[in-house]
Parts: sequence; C-alpha cells; structure tokens
Amino acid sequence: IDGKRLASHAAGISLRLDRLIDIFGLSGFEKRVLLLALLPEAAPHSERLFGYIQDDVTRRRPVVALALDAFCSSNADKLDRRTAFLPDSALIKNGLIQLNDENSRKGSSLLSLSFRIDNRIANYLLGQDSADAALLPWVAFYKPAGMLSAPDKGGPLQEGLPEYLRNADNSNVCIFCGVGGINESNLIEAASRNIGTAVLAADFSLLLETYPDPVAAVNLLCREAKLTSSVIYGRHFDAVAAFKQSAKIIEQLEEFQGALMISGDNWNSLALPWNRRIPVPFTFNAPDYYQREIIWRSYNSPDMQITGDTVTAVTGKFQLNNNQIEKAVRLAMGLNWQQSGGQIPGETLFQACRMISATRLMEIARKINPRYRLSDIVLPPEPDEQLQDILDYVKYRHIVLDKWGFRQKSSLGKGLNILFSGPSGTGKTMAAEIIAGEMGLDLYKIDLSGVVSKYIGETEKNLDRVFKEAADSNCVLFFDEADALFGKRFQYRVPHSRTGIPVTHLAEIFSRWCPGCRRPGF
Repeated sequence: IDGKRLASHAAGISLRLDRLIDIFGLSGFEKRVLLLALLPEAAPHSERLFGYIQDDVTRRRPVVALALDAFCSSNADKLDRRTAFLPDSALIKNGLIQLNDENSRKGSSLLSLSFRIDNRIANYLLGQDSADAALLPWVAFYKPAGMLSAPDKGGPLQEGLPEYLRNADNSNVCIFCGVGGINESNLIEAASRNIGTAVLAADFSLLLETYPDPVAAVNLLCREAKLTSSVIYGRHFDAVAAFKQSAKIIEQLEEFQGALMISGDNWNSLALPWNRRIPVPFTFNAPDYYQREIIWRSYNSPDMQITGDTVTAVTGKFQLNNNQIEKAVRLAMGLNWQQSGGQIPGETLFQACRMISATRLMEIARKINPRYRLSDIVLPPEPDEQLQDILDYVKYRHIVLDKWGFRQKSSLGKGLNILFSGPSGTGKTMAAEIIAGEMGLDLYKIDLSGVVSKYIGETEKNLDRVFKEAADSNCVLFFDEADALFGKRFQYRVPHSRTGIPVTHLAEIFSRWCPGCRRPGF
C-alpha cells in the first residue's frame, strides 16, 4: 500500500485520504480509526464480522475498545489514545466520526460506545463529491465564472476590490455592505473567479430560522469548505448579531483557515467582535445617473435596440439599482415579445420600469393611471410656465445634480414638492395627473382614511411608512384634500420629537419630511 501511495504521488495523483489527513491534521492512530469506521461503508459484509470479533452479534459497528485494542501496543498507549474520541479531538470536533450507543444503555462508558463515519466523509473518501445533504437548503455552490466587472456594469463596487480578492488574506474578513441593489449571484461568481476557487454561499438568515442547531450547521459549512477548498460567503449575516449564540458562530468561522466574506445591509451588525480576523469593509452604493446610463447601454443588444433619447429619459426618471435594471430589461423583452417582437419601443421600456418599481404602496394608496397630457389643460401664463418648469426640473436634474456637481454639495433632500391650491374644479388633480403622465411615472393617491388615526402617534407613523415606501418606488405621490391632514388644526409630531408641533402651512410639513426641496408652492 505504501508503495502504491508513493507511486501515485510521483505520478502527480492526489489521494483523498492523504488530503483529508492534511486538512484536519489527523495522527496515524486517528487515520486508522477513520479507516476502521469506513470499512462497513466499503464492505457491507464486514458488519457481521464486527459482531463476531466483539462477541455481540447486535454490534454492527466497531466500538472504541476495539480500536484501542487493535491499534495500541500497551495500556499506557490506550490511555493516551482515548483523547481521539473526546469532543475537542479532530475526529469528533470536525464531525468525521460519530459516537453512539447501539444498545441504548444509559451511562455507557466511552469504551463501549460504537462509532461510525459521517456520510459526507465516507462519500468523499469513496470518490463522490456531492455536498452534505444538511447544507442543501441554505447553501449554494458557485464555481469560478465571469469577471468582477460583470455584476457591476458601471461600478457601485469600491475601487481595489478585485485586487483585494486576488490577494485575499485568510486573517481578514471581507465585509460587503449594501449589496441589495446588485445581482448577488453574479458578484459571488465574479469573486470566485478573482480568488480562483469555488465559493460556498450560505444564507445565515435562513439557517438561523430553520436549523435546530445553527452552531453545528456552521461547523458543517466550514468542513465542506475545507473539503472542497472553497471560500465561505455569508449572506444576510446581519441576522447573526441578534442570535444568542453569535459568539460561537464567530468562533467557528474564525477557526476556518480559508478566505471569508460576509454581506448585509447594516454595518454595525456586520462588524461583530472579530477577535482573530480583521474586518475589511467594502460598501456598495446605489449607482448615480451616469452609472445607471452605462448599465442601461450595456444591455443594448441586437434584441433590444433603444435610442439614445430613450436611454437618457429612462435613466433620469427611474432611479433603479443594478438588480432592478437587469429585471426591467428582461421584463421589457418579455413584454415586447408578447406584443409585437423586434426592437423594444421606449414606451415598453417605461412600462417595464414602472412594473419593477411597484411596491407595497398599493396597500396604503390608490394607483391612478394618468390619462391627461400637457396639451389637455388650459391655464393662465404664469401657472402654465410653472407647470413646464416642473417637467423641466425632472428632465434636467441629472445635469444640475450630477454633471454640475450639486449633489455632492447638498446634504439635504433633492426631491421635488409641488403644492396646488384653489377652489374645487380648477384643475389641481388634473395637473397632478399631467405631471405624472408627462414624466412616465406612476401616480399614487394617498387615502387619508388610511393615514389619519385618532390615536396619538399613529398618524405620524403612517406618514413615515408612506414616504419610506415611496422612496424606492419611482413614482409621484398625490395627497388630495391635504389641508385635512396638514392644516392648522392638525398637531403634527415630528418623528423622534417628544412634543407636538403645530403646522400651519403645507410647505412646512413637506420641508420636514423632505428637507432641501426647493419649490414651496404652485
């Protein structure tokens, strides 16, 4: 056997048993124990043999006493080798073998316990590479494919990330914060390519919700990564911070000797007390106007020929992230195939963007399909000019904010508030529809009955929910009869304030919700 092993090494053949010994640092005795446990898996008839040898036909697996008798030369040696079956030994800690009492006798001594090889380890030694079945519900396996620029398409990734991944230091933990706006699968594949190894992507939120023993599950994850020479990527790692045994999970991951990456939305939750690894943060920012334009143009394939004006319009009016743009492109191709095929019209692209932007606003607002256009309304010169100014604001704001650099200079809001006042029937609602229709955006009419509450603080919470939902919806919010909500009699409580603040003007309340908005009236 030794001769065959040496010949294999000379021929450049890697033997799985030798690799397993190197990975987990097994001693010669531990190697023999592992092979003894493997015997019933490789030769099923050996189960009967174990029963004869141990003078108990019910014993179908080797017991600890048999291993010590077979592989130890003296009683002192047996006492010393007992440690191979203790919880902190390489065999037990890494789950290579499992101890059990076949006769179910309570309080059985260590020597009378039988042991069996773990199924994943047995399959590995027998040349089968299927992943551990316990990992399948919450772990995905990614092999090297693609380049790091692929999921980025215009670059929310911080500069220097590809170089860092190529020189990944196992003493660090790479933290990705704010990855919700990109195609994370593409990111993982690209990271795998730059590191040069496979990646095991584990959903820690799902793990903590479904697995009865999360700490043991993380141990299996680390073992799988060692067996496959993979990098661990922890998705939704924020959930670990609230877990009562988070310290044990961190300890398991820090003992893992390979590269480690985690991701989430909250930096404070990701920067857990790492004692033996240095956290290296990389923040994924939402793409600005020019990055969104690059992303849109990158999808301009022969199947999707769109004009430059359409790209400019859709880029300026829909503040979508990388992931949403990809979904909008696929949806537009599907809508176009359903309608006519061929090149994708601008209106179909706008329709796809509106569908992608749809959120839970439908629960608290009524969607209105704008049917009026600018030519449908008749106004005096001054309000007519103001209406045109509003449309120009949306059309050209990317030039002022991004090209001229005002976005970096302003720390306040960059939104647009429009206040209509006048008797009933003078065109206030019609003007709101015209603005949404000309912009190509959805119009949501807020139902005051679902916002106003007689209970203290509830109205404010409902308003906060409305504006939070609207922030990522690429839509126009329309508060009809808003004086009932924001008028003189309404005592408005600013969020995080302990005292009610009376509000007498609509402009004041909107400036509190969207500070920095520059158009106080219409």
